[in-house]
Formats: sequence, C-alpha cells, structure tokens
Amino acid sequence: MRQQSGYARRVEESLLRRAGTVSALYAILLAMLVAGCSQRGWYEGVKQGHRHQCSQVPEAERDECLAQHDESYEEYRQKREGIGE
Repeated sequence: MRQQSGYARRVEESLLRRAGTVSALYAILLAMLVAGCSQRGWYEGVKQGHRHQCSQVPEAERDECLAQHDESYEEYRQKREGIGE
C-alpha cells in the first residue's frame, strides 16, 4: 500500500468532511419534506444544520456555538411577530 503525502491526506480529509456536510444537508431537506415544509419544519431543519456545523468546530468553542442556536421555535416566532416585546 502506498503512503499518502501530507497534501493528499489533507485533501482526502477535507473531502470526507464535505461529504458529511452534504449528508447532513440531505437529512435536513428530508426532514423538511416529511414535516410538510411548515415554518416550524424549516426552522427545525435550519437549527439542525447549525447544530451540525457546531459539531465541526473545536470542542472549546462548541458550547458557545450551540448556545447561539438554542432558541425554541416558539421563542423565534414570538420575536419575529413582535409578540415578545
């Protein structure tokens, strides 16, 4: 078996990460279709995408990243409609 160069290994790792991201996006799209593409479904799909992105950041930054996307759909809806003011 041939030894990979550092560059080839980094390219392969990058492609594998991208494949994981694409798979997550397909999962989000499927979830939205199953949810009937309701506003809540869209919101939850986007939120899941953000969670997936947070899983890709260094562990030291992960909690802060997740906290930025921790708002429930009801909280989001109330802010959007101006109910929470």
